[in-house]
Amino acid sequence: MDYKVYKVDAPLFAMTAVIVVTAWEDDGEAKPLPTEAFHAESFLLKPGQTAFHCSARFEVSKGLFHEYNATLSSAGAALTVDKGFVEGEALNQARIDLALFLEAHTQTTQGIPFLGALDIKPTDISALVSILQREGGNHILESLEKETTNAHLQMIIQALRELRPFTKR
Repeated sequence: MDYKVYKVDAPLFAMTAVIVVTAWEDDGEAKPLPTEAFHAESFLLKPGQTAFHCSARFEVSKGLFHEYNATLSSAGAALTVDKGFVEGEALNQARIDLALFLEAHTQTTQGIPFLGALDIKPTDISALVSILQREGGNHILESLEKETTNAHLQMIIQALRELRPFTKR
């Protein structure tokens, strides 16, 4: 799967934030110059907001992976920079953006108290289906469809947006 969905409870807002992380490899054929690269993006729907916003967009060539790992290895560091690391960095950027948002919308003066306390829970596409049920949900999903450059995620969102929300009585 080239995307992951996460939920983050924001009790002070009585709402949930949603983070979507996409990751995929490109073989270089779609570009004028072949650049076999790994891509990772993250998008955040903040509590009470009506659109997803991009938190991070990375493109890492195989050469850059090699450069990082050669440098780290020669320095004796026990770290391998790989696709999982880049995907984790995209998720971390969304987590930081959410913590900054929560801090700005509360009465705290303690820096970013939320950063370590954020409980990011992996979920599935059900989080996106739930968004569709909200008032303005189609618009929220459309914002994610427009922001992402991941063709597979765009296709899934297009299919979701063709569905009618449940009837509310």
